[in-house]
Amino acid sequence: ARRAMATLSAFSRVRVIPRARRAGSVALRPRLASRCVPRASAGDDEDASPPAAAAAPVRTTHSAFACPVCGGATRRAVYASGSASLRCDAGHASDVAKEGHVNLLAAKGGGRKRATGDTNEMVQARRRFLDAGHYADAAEIIAEGVARYLASRARGGAVDGAVDDPTGDEHASEDDDVPNARRGERSLTPGTTDTKKKEKKSARAERLAANKRRDARVKADRRLASAKREALDRQDALNATLPLVVDFGCGEGYWLGVVAERVSAIDENEKKVTARFAGIDASPAAAKAAARRLSSRYGAEIAVGDAQRELDFADGVVDVALSVFAPRNVKELARVVKKNGTVIVASPGDTHLNELRALSGTRALRGMRVIDAAMGKRAKVLETFLRDDAFELVADVGSVGVMRLGLDDVASLVNMGPSAFHQGNETNDNDSSDAVSAFEADDDDVIDVTRAFVIQTFRRK
Repeated sequence: ARRAMATLSAFSRVRVIPRARRAGSVALRPRLASRCVPRASAGDDEDASPPAAAAAPVRTTHSAFACPVCGGATRRAVYASGSASLRCDAGHASDVAKEGHVNLLAAKGGGRKRATGDTNEMVQARRRFLDAGHYADAAEIIAEGVARYLASRARGGAVDGAVDDPTGDEHASEDDDVPNARRGERSLTPGTTDTKKKEKKSARAERLAANKRRDARVKADRRLASAKREALDRQDALNATLPLVVDFGCGEGYWLGVVAERVSAIDENEKKVTARFAGIDASPAAAKAAARRLSSRYGAEIAVGDAQRELDFADGVVDVALSVFAPRNVKELARVVKKNGTVIVASPGDTHLNELRALSGTRALRGMRVIDAAMGKRAKVLETFLRDDAFELVADVGSVGVMRLGLDDVASLVNMGPSAFHQGNETNDNDSSDAVSAFEADDDDVIDVTRAFVIQTFRRK
C-alpha cells in the first residue's frame, strides 16, 4: 500500500506538456512557411515584381527602345540559360526571340495585336531582289547621306568607343598573389642555400600549401571576372552615347545593312564604334529576317513595331531616321528625332517601273499584275514634313536608271510589294504582240525596266 501511494504521488508531480508545444512538433514548423513566396494568382497584379527567387540576369545592357507599356527606359537582360528579355524599371518585360528581335507590338496590345505587315513570302521575294543589287544606287545615296551626318557630328565632338583590355594588368596581379611554388620558384631566406630539403613534408603541410594555391587562383579569377564586367559596363555606357540610326519600316534589313556597312560599324585599327543601329517593322517575318541579318554583325536592335503610330522611343533620342518605301508618322518623327537630327525619306518617282505597268496582266508577264503608283510623291512628302514647321528640307536628290530584269527578277519585284496582294490567274487576252515581244525579244529573256527614286533629306529644327 505504501509503494502504491508513492507511485501515485510521483505521477502527481509530473507536468504533462501539451503535444502542440513539444519540440519538433508541427507547432514549430510555421516558421518555415515565411520563407516561401506564394505564386501569383489570376487576380494578382501582372505588373508586380518577380519573386526574389527568380533567376537574376548575368548581364544587362542599354537598349534604344522605350517600354511599350509605360514609355520608360529599358535594358536588355541576358540570363545564364541564354535567354534574354527587354525590361524596364517598372517590371514590364518582353521576351527576346532567339533570332534577336523583340515584339513590342504584342506587348503594347496585350499580346493580341495582329501584325499588318508583309507576309513571309513577300519578305523572301524582297530579299532576293534587293540582294541582287537592283536598287544599289539608291542605297548608296542613302548611306552617303547618313555618313555625312555622322562625320559632321563627329567633328563637333567625337565619341571614342575604345575598349580597354581587361586582361592586361590582372594577369600580373594574379602572379603576384600566387605562391612561388606555382611559378616553379623556391623562396630563399637569408643564410640558406638553394638545396632540396632532405626531410619530406608532412601530409598536413602539403594540404595547407595546396589550399593556399587554390585560394590564390580563386581570388585571381574573381578579380579577372570583375575587371571584365567593369570593362563591359564602361563599353555599354559609351555605346549609349553614340549616335542612333533607326530604320522605320526596316523590312528584311537591306537598307539598314547598307548604311551600317557604309558608316563603318567597327574600325579594326582604332576599335571605334561610330553609331548604334535599330529598326522596326510591323511584320514579324520581316523583323525576324532583319534580326538574322543585322543583330550579330552590327549589333542592331530589331523590333516588331508600327511606324505609322506611336513610336517606341523616348523624346529626342534618334539622330538619323530612315523611311525607305515605308509609311511614316511625321509628328512622331518630330518627337523622337533630336534637334538638328536628320530624316531621310526614299520614295518612288513618277516613272518608276513604267514598263512593267504597261505590261501588267499580259502574257508577257505571265499574268502578273503591277498596281499603279501614286504620282507626285516628291511634293506630297515635302508638304507633309513642312506642314508643322518642325523640319526643313536640306537635300532633294533624284536617282533614275535602267534595270535589265529576267522573269524571275520580275516575279520577285512584283511579289515583294503591294502588288503581291493583287495577283490572280487571269491574263489580258487583248494584249498586243508588241507587248509580248517587248519581254521576249532578247535571247536572254530579259526586259529593260526604269527605276526612279526620290531621296529627300530633312533636318529637325
